Amino acid sequence: MKKDATTVRADGAPPLAADPPIRLVRVGGSVPVDPAPGTVVVRLLGAPEWTVDGTPVAISDARAAVLIAMVALDGPLPRMQAAEIFWPLAKGTGRANLRVLLHRLQHATGTKVFGTGERLALLPHVQVDLDGTDADIVERCVTSGASTARLLSGIDLGDLPEASRWLSGARGQLEQRLLQGHIAWLEAHPDANDLPRANAVAESLIALDPLCEIGHRELMRVRVQRGDRAGALAAFERCKRELREHLGASPDPKTTALHREILRVRDLDTAQAFPGSPPPSRRPLLQREHELADMDKAFAARRVVIVEGPSGAGKTALLMQFARQRNGFYWAAEPADANGALAGLVRLTAHVATVVAPDGGSSPVTGALALLKRLQQLEPELIVGSRLAEGVAMVSDVLQRAGYRAVLIDDVHLLDDVSLDVLSRVMHASWDLMPWCDFVLAYRPMRARRKVRMLCEKLAMDGRLRLIHPSALKREAVLQLLAGQPGIDLRQMEAAGRLVALSGGTPGVLVELVELGVSLTPAGDLVSLPPQVRSILLERLRSCSSTADGLAQLASVAGSSFSVELAAAIAGLSSWKVAEKWNELLLAGVFSARGFAFPLMELAVRESVPDAVRQFMHGEVAKALDRQGAGPERLAYHWRQAGDSARAVQHGRAAAAACLQAGELAGAIDALETAVAIPNGVLGDGHAVALLQLAALCLQADRLDQITELLEAAARSPSTGLERGVCTALGGRTLFAMGQHAAARTALLSALPMLVESPSLHRAVACWARLASLRAGGPADDDAAPSLDDLPKTWVWDADTAQVQTPEDGRRCVEALQRGA
Repeated sequence: MKKDATTVRADGAPPLAADPPIRLVRVGGSVPVDPAPGTVVVRLLGAPEWTVDGTPVAISDARAAVLIAMVALDGPLPRMQAAEIFWPLAKGTGRANLRVLLHRLQHATGTKVFGTGERLALLPHVQVDLDGTDADIVERCVTSGASTARLLSGIDLGDLPEASRWLSGARGQLEQRLLQGHIAWLEAHPDANDLPRANAVAESLIALDPLCEIGHRELMRVRVQRGDRAGALAAFERCKRELREHLGASPDPKTTALHREILRVRDLDTAQAFPGSPPPSRRPLLQREHELADMDKAFAARRVVIVEGPSGAGKTALLMQFARQRNGFYWAAEPADANGALAGLVRLTAHVATVVAPDGGSSPVTGALALLKRLQQLEPELIVGSRLAEGVAMVSDVLQRAGYRAVLIDDVHLLDDVSLDVLSRVMHASWDLMPWCDFVLAYRPMRARRKVRMLCEKLAMDGRLRLIHPSALKREAVLQLLAGQPGIDLRQMEAAGRLVALSGGTPGVLVELVELGVSLTPAGDLVSLPPQVRSILLERLRSCSSTADGLAQLASVAGSSFSVELAAAIAGLSSWKVAEKWNELLLAGVFSARGFAFPLMELAVRESVPDAVRQFMHGEVAKALDRQGAGPERLAYHWRQAGDSARAVQHGRAAAAACLQAGELAGAIDALETAVAIPNGVLGDGHAVALLQLAALCLQADRLDQITELLEAAARSPSTGLERGVCTALGGRTLFAMGQHAAARTALLSALPMLVESPSLHRAVACWARLASLRAGGPADDDAAPSLDDLPKTWVWDADTAQVQTPEDGRRCVEALQRGA
């Protein structure tokens, strides 16, 4: 059955319109060219599909998809070899099966795909995405995400050993090709002017192979070039974590040398009157007038400002801008600052020393730095004392003499506990020790150590706290980013509001989306989630506990079915524990009160779940929903995503039955179309019945063009004699509807011997045979058809048997026979 790939949606929404995607702006990369009319464009990367005249259609037959991939990658294939690969047990009928497959391909695309001759070869008008250059495939991977770069995603040919071995080997070769292509791009652009594109390629390489240190190193370099030194250091920590968790190893010398260089090198842009101030911003600060005004008021009232927000909320940009306005000393903590007692304070003091004495000369800070290093040798509980706090205050006096009037410390959640304790003492005594100095701190709430929370509570009790949460950006911010870009039209400007809704107005995400030139579908969804955006969003999840992480993954899989009760039933947790983890995710910016904080957050989490884990979770969700008495449509969706096609079809038929009982014929057809649209093309138990029921409904709805394909698919699926009889009878009914009454009578009579197991169905088909005979101008065969008195008065839809005679179809037959009598 020809079916648009976009018609199967988790939320049950109608198919997307065939409008072109909305493009905000394109940065780098090649622009796709529209194919010539009549061209068949075959996509083998990701879920297989072909596009004919702009209409994408999923390739539901696994053999057809693999055959096209074989010929595209390995060249012409002898027909006999193809028959032996795909029908190894056919016993001489393999060539005939191959001809049927090629005929179905031609029927589905409306044109020939393979040429004639003894060797199968793709015709010139067939374009395959694998035919492109390595740069083209890398572009596809970067644009659409690494998850779409798997060859024939969702295809499994476990029952065909030779084809399965070929597919496994081809996937491995393609993976190596992708890795080498990414590395070649990065090596060819060592000083890329297009930093967003370089960042995307590095993120894509890491997504393909998280253990590839080349990708991690390039990401660190790109982030340093973009002025994101903290992001570069976070990339190193991510590399360390991946290697430790998967290999139990540490980064190689090249990676650690780059890390040391980033730690050592200062930004050259800071060579100005106030060396400790942040460099000039490369982007405008968007919609932060209210926050800056609040910070000014807090300073006027001598309060300590604490900026709280998750990853990407814009804390760093806000602190840097305020530091530039106030001649403030800005410093950001780094992941390595939590590696030992006083580690953060030592690095802060060393940084102050370089600011006040750039030539490396002696200063009061030098002695303080030596003292701190000696104190690091002591036990943590012996370090903190009043003299240490006074020493820190003495260091701050050096900053006062250098002209600073405020100290701004970013990412304080990364500091070690001892440094946080010292910082807390300084904050508490700042009016006495540093009357000239105001403080601004920023942190991520769920990554905050206990000391940070204690600091906030103490300042609040003293009435000295001003807590600021950066607000979400609005549509005008996107328009401000787009200002000055060439080719901005009204349609693109209207998409700005949708971008804000998708991202929740998260500044870090919005800026990346606009700079990368993302595409929106006509329905307003992202065509794909860029890797760097995914990384920003998943940083929020990494700050949570493993239980909260698992809860978020489960919520992304369950979708609208997710609830506290469902999570408790699946995870074996109490409702109280689930609520606790929900609150943890809420504070981290992953969840809101009703679910995910915004759509892209949900998409990022869902894409982070491995395919095997996602399938398992869908199965567990389906079981839990079944126990809760959920509707058949939701159960069918989750079983289909779990890979259990038999259960998916069973519940899909039940959903169709419910639609019919409600008088919704179109809804019943949609439910069955979804049930039989199996991604890997493997038909199992129950498919024959579902296909026959769908054919009956299409007949009732006068959709005669779909019936032939449905009956062919039913004939290929496992079936009983009764199901074969139903298939033949439906073919006869189709002929009857087309006005070919003589041929219909022949087909209907030939189906009768196979329908003896179902007396009601046998009588109904016999009535149609009698009516076809009357319409053909011949006498009714009274031996073949019962009298009208013997016909059933009611007709029912049974979702669990082979009964496919619909109520409306049965009534029409009775009425027609009564009129004929």
